[in-house]
Amino acid sequence: VLAMAESNHNTVYLGTGEGFFNLDGISGGGIFKSTDRGVTWSLLSTTLPFGDINRIAVSPTSESTLVAATSTGVYKSTNGGSSWTKTLNVNHVQDLKATPGNFAVQYASQNSAGVWKSVNAGESWTFSSEGLGQVARVELAVSPITTTRIFASAEISFGGGSKIMMSDDGGATWKEVSVQLQGEQADFLNGQGWYDNTIACDPFDDDVIYFGGVSIFRLTLTGG
Repeated sequence: VLAMAESNHNTVYLGTGEGFFNLDGISGGGIFKSTDRGVTWSLLSTTLPFGDINRIAVSPTSESTLVAATSTGVYKSTNGGSSWTKTLNVNHVQDLKATPGNFAVQYASQNSAGVWKSVNAGESWTFSSEGLGQVARVELAVSPITTTRIFASAEISFGGGSKIMMSDDGGATWKEVSVQLQGEQADFLNGQGWYDNTIACDPFDDDVIYFGGVSIFRLTLTGG
């Protein structure tokens, strides 16, 4: 996973490892950092115990403040990765999204558990999954237009079933979105959601999302 600092495009962080349970997955070996747009890299040795680094979010105003979602929990650094604080002590955190325009509000997903929320830039977390139901892997997207609207592309169980969940209150409560394809409810992850799973919000219309696994779909909310 790669993350470039918005405040300084010379600074790029690279997280290693595949924390998605594939048998041929490469184990994580820490986070690497470049200060010259990827020409050279240095290993942040403090990150070697993290396991698989699945997502990294960098503050848009500070290249030295970043949060990492890993197979051993969520970690935060305020000094460019020289030292870290473990802020969420759970396993298999696979996604991490900061709210567009507000780095303080962040969402993280834990496989087979649900969604966690932070309102202090990853310093602390609360479980925020009311109504989400049974899930395995969950990928998240925050609308840049209506930032309290959160979508989740969720695998219902490992290798089986899929659903789109939506929250209109910043993750406090969740409801399922009916995903109809040619008049039938679609299992859009097609058994591959543990590995192939992604979702994104349209930047111009908060009723439109793009999601999928092997195939990609576009959905427009029509009411209800």
